[in-house]
Amino acid sequence: MIVVKQRVFPLANPDNYDKDLSFIKGINMSRLFLVNRVQDYIQSKIVYYLMNINVHSHSIYLCRHGESNHNMDGRIGVDSELSPRGKQFAHALRGFIEEHQLSDLKVWTSQLRITIQTATELGVPYEQWKILNEIDAVSTPTSNLPRFEMIGITGLI
Repeated sequence: MIVVKQRVFPLANPDNYDKDLSFIKGINMSRLFLVNRVQDYIQSKIVYYLMNINVHSHSIYLCRHGESNHNMDGRIGVDSELSPRGKQFAHALRGFIEEHQLSDLKVWTSQLRITIQTATELGVPYEQWKILNEIDAVSTPTSNLPRFEMIGITGLI
């Protein structure tokens, strides 16, 4: 378990009584490390991991892409263009980013057009991740696409 900002802890002292113990101590939010008696591969990997962990808090914003033309028809599972309302949504999302002054924002998208079109409107760099693609979204033939109501989803459009 990693404890962040612990106020009271026993001091590890390798010069006196802890000289035979293996340990790593992060000091001042891990700006300085005290490493003692690292003796094998696993211990060195743990030290490497702990020295590279980022203990600062971060905000994560999750967002679905803007409405697509196929969403307007109640169809799902196809890579379509953004609808006019989808473009309005992307523009409003850009306003949210500007209003909240989100600096160093990292935007990840799938490789679908609708996500890329939404991200492009934000005016910030974005990165495409194949793993974020919807399952079979592009490979499903349009004529066989289910409608929202066919799978019991109502009130989205």
